[in-house]
Amino acid sequence: MTHILAWLLIIYGIATLWLLLGLSRRYPRSDKLPSVSLVICLRNEEHNLPVLFQALNTIDYPEDRLEIILVNDQSTDGTAKLIDEYQQSSRHKIILETLIANVPGFPGKMGAMIRGMDRATGDIIALTDANTNPRPDWIRQLVSHFDNDVGIVGGPIRITGKSIWSRLQALDWAYLFAAGAGTAGWGTAQSIFGKNVAIRASAYQEIGTLKAIPFSVTEDLTLLSAIRDRTKWKIRLPMEESVTLDAAPTPSLKTLWHQRRRWMIGGAKVSAVGRLLILIMLLLSVAILVSLFINPMWALGLFVIQCLLDLPLAASALGCIGRFNWLIYWPLYRAVFIAILIPLAASLLFYRSVHWKGHVHR
Repeated sequence: MTHILAWLLIIYGIATLWLLLGLSRRYPRSDKLPSVSLVICLRNEEHNLPVLFQALNTIDYPEDRLEIILVNDQSTDGTAKLIDEYQQSSRHKIILETLIANVPGFPGKMGAMIRGMDRATGDIIALTDANTNPRPDWIRQLVSHFDNDVGIVGGPIRITGKSIWSRLQALDWAYLFAAGAGTAGWGTAQSIFGKNVAIRASAYQEIGTLKAIPFSVTEDLTLLSAIRDRTKWKIRLPMEESVTLDAAPTPSLKTLWHQRRRWMIGGAKVSAVGRLLILIMLLLSVAILVSLFINPMWALGLFVIQCLLDLPLAASALGCIGRFNWLIYWPLYRAVFIAILIPLAASLLFYRSVHWKGHVHR
């Protein structure tokens, strides 16, 4: 038993070192300012829109090269009224797409994205969500990573808030992006956040647009995997504060549960490399949990070693987004992560439905 655990820790350490080396890669920047279409899908977002619209009005990008496409996805609250007010006051070109029913074959956000991206005329199509707070230079920094051979660029998410709940989520998002950026550094990107991503319009057309891809509950991973597997365009996931986007935390454990179930089901889009990394992490988490019932000291030892192995990757990620001091919450985050991960993975064995903003996908 001890030999198996020792080998599992060695493999986990090698995988973490591999990610850390990939994360350390730096990419060339461009000073070109291509035309940009910013697509934002909105469904019952009246509580988020005041902050979002205020931030969008401060975007520092040439007005003649930026259009903002707002997709009102069957909202039943005050979203439509706030959009109308913003259209009248915004200094940017605003295009409104209103959905009154699901897009056939593509229910939920994927259908809204399709309709919004169909309206895009820019050389670059950027995507974000309503609960974000973009900085003035966000688009300028994001598009600067589009070298001539780059098809898609994604940036980190920095969860805001001072509560423990917010900071644990901030650690989670930073760590997950660091792992994704680590794989991208080796040329085999496995994940991306749809809240902070931009795709070259010609690359999007090359994959046949999202309409040529089977429906998925994780449209961002679908987009990434299509570019990775169907084209020769390069993928950039720079772990840099300049391309970091602030976002509000998930408000409750129930919402977080549904979000992570959706991510796990969509994880089928990762390649063999991604599946191997997920398996290694899941096995170590299971080993820690099982050891609690066999020998609690083993469980504690495994947990401490895992925290230490992850520490360089976590420290690098938090340092890059200006949150290094939050590293003190790392052991608590890892413990909560294990407590949530195992039940989440087990739940997929019994039911596969996914809840998202009033939609239920089966």
